[in-house]
Amino acid sequence: MFSKDRVNKWLKNTGSMDEKVVELSNEATLYHDQIAKMIPALQKHVKDLTADKHPYVKCSTGIRGYKEGMVVKSLAAKVDKAGDAVDKMNEKTTNIGRNISNDIMAKCLSYKEVECRDIDQQMKQYAKVCKELENNKKKADKDANNNYLVDASQESLKKCTEETLATLAKFNKASVEVYNSTAKQFLKLMEAYCDDGARIMDV
Repeated sequence: MFSKDRVNKWLKNTGSMDEKVVELSNEATLYHDQIAKMIPALQKHVKDLTADKHPYVKCSTGIRGYKEGMVVKSLAAKVDKAGDAVDKMNEKTTNIGRNISNDIMAKCLSYKEVECRDIDQQMKQYAKVCKELENNKKKADKDANNNYLVDASQESLKKCTEETLATLAKFNKASVEVYNSTAKQFLKLMEAYCDDGARIMDV
């Protein structure tokens, strides 16, 4: 939902602009803002999952150290088995981080570099053409001889509006696909991780 507090990323004075362009660009602003937040969050998540100081690494080190001080070999073997399980969980966690980085992050970055770039360029062009029409109307108000400028600007705006609507529709569709794909991939990774974890930690 586009709240009153949120500002359209590209369009400021929207009163005289095409209503459909404004509506779709409001929606596009939400997607654009979310990807700007999601990418650094994903990058941090990957860094945390693959860090040398991850809790699983610390836990494994602690278990190995604890085992070294044990006298009863049968107990030491059980502790060692627990350490192996933690090492396997750390490996699974690291692999999730790599999968996020290599697959999910790659798609998000591609989306940012291609779709976000295209929509930025098109919306800036639309805002520019709208401004030109506004300026030419002011010139025509002062001098009727400038009416031809208004006619030319209106024709340019008509063409630009069609291009902008098409670009917005494409961007919004691509955005939904990226977010749905990301959610499905995350769910798949987490389900596999939980299944593996239940099996590995059953020591």
